[in-house]
Amino acid sequence: MAYTFTLQDTPFAQDATFDRLYADSLDDFESGTVNFRTGASESDKKTQVYTFLTQGRYENEKLISISKDDVVCMYIQGWIKNNTLVWNNAVTGKISNSKAYCSEQAFHEANKTWVQSQGCNAWEVHCIPDNRVDTFFVSISNAGRTVGTFTRTVENDVCKLRWEY
Repeated sequence: MAYTFTLQDTPFAQDATFDRLYADSLDDFESGTVNFRTGASESDKKTQVYTFLTQGRYENEKLISISKDDVVCMYIQGWIKNNTLVWNNAVTGKISNSKAYCSEQAFHEANKTWVQSQGCNAWEVHCIPDNRVDTFFVSISNAGRTVGTFTRTVENDVCKLRWEY
């Protein structure tokens, strides 16, 4: 069971893979991991998430696809700054109808290896404070399933979850 991290040269296609990842992430988005406009249609929500993933226009932006055993399980939009790889937006798919792989130490070991291969010594996940993403990563970090020294800070309504290697 191997993880493969791939830098995308072009934006993610809005295709069956994106549709699957989006569908697997929709409950998380609607629980508060994305601030949708009140009354947004399903089509508007999907367009908003796709736009987040493909049109960030950040300096040193990175579009990353992650696969497990050749099956795409995640698309990430982020950037590298100050030797830190930042994950800013993501759609996270299920494997065998579960996202449990996200809490496996093997996933975090593979992520650390990839982050370091990009010349970075830290990884950050940016999210809305106290949402599912925040509480998930805090709980698995406290349980010792992630690698590196973990810190959590909140600045200007952005929660920054950080692992130093």
